Amino acid sequence: MRLSKPGTDSPQETVLRLESDAYGLPEAHVNYEIIDHIRGSGTMKVDIAYPDDRVCIEYDGNYHYTHGRWMYDLDKRNRLRDLGFTPFVATREHLASKQKLNELFGMVARAIASHRYGLD
Repeated sequence: MRLSKPGTDSPQETVLRLESDAYGLPEAHVNYEIIDHIRGSGTMKVDIAYPDDRVCIEYDGNYHYTHGRWMYDLDKRNRLRDLGFTPFVATREHLASKQKLNELFGMVARAIASHRYGLD
């Protein structure tokens, strides 16, 4: 419990944040709100964000596998890209495999480096 942060929506998000810390990524912000100034529809909340680097991670559990939620998530991720964020998606398969989790965090790290240093 001492490792959890207020506002986290699920145990999986806490595990993802703790594993990202262990991987060496910058400090993650949980349930970070991004203002949608393009559409003007308020804010979008992302599970984990590295706001200074314009990168975020969304955890998709079973709740995200209905057609309506899937369509909402696709639109949200397109909007995030339009707002200059690079969104990544984690699933239970990532949490079940250290290799897949490290691959995901490697992609996140490269996106952070790209933003910070203009790398391609």
